[in-house]
Amino acid sequence: QLLLVNINVNTTNQFIVRCNNLSLNEFMYFQLRSKAGARAISKRVQGTVTKTITKVAVRDLPIVLPPLKLQIAFIEIVYKIKPRN
Repeated sequence: QLLLVNINVNTTNQFIVRCNNLSLNEFMYFQLRSKAGARAISKRVQGTVTKTITKVAVRDLPIVLPPLKLQIAFIEIVYKIKPRN
C-alpha cells in the first residue's frame, strides 16, 4: 500500500509517495519506472498540455508486492546488471 503525503509548494499541489514497511523504496522505484508501470501511470494521467495525476489515481495503481526477501533479491539482480551510479 502506498502512503501519500500532501505538500503544497508555490501553489502547485504535489505529493510524495512513501513506502510502508512491506515494501522497499528501490523496488517501488523500479516497478513504477518499468514499462508496465509507465503504462499504468499513463492510463491515469489527465490533461493534454499540462499532465496531471490525482492522488486517487496514484492510490489505484496496480502494485505487485512480493515478500521483502524477493524484493531484495530483485534489487540485487538489477544492480548486477546495471550498477548504481
